[in-house]
Amino acid sequence: MSVGAFFDKIFYLGMGIYLIYLSINKKEKLGNKAALVRLGGIFFIASGVIGLIIALIKK
Repeated sequence: MSVGAFFDKIFYLGMGIYLIYLSINKKEKLGNKAALVRLGGIFFIASGVIGLIIALIKK
């Protein structure tokens, strides 16, 4: 796995954690969109983990 790919996976995981954090702490401000933000965070985390698994299997 190259350095760029590694940072890409770290970005996906960090962005997912941040979106979940926002959906929990800013629930009143986001209103109905909080569930979509949380779903987006879960999507980012899942894509980062799946990409990491594929990169390790591919190697």
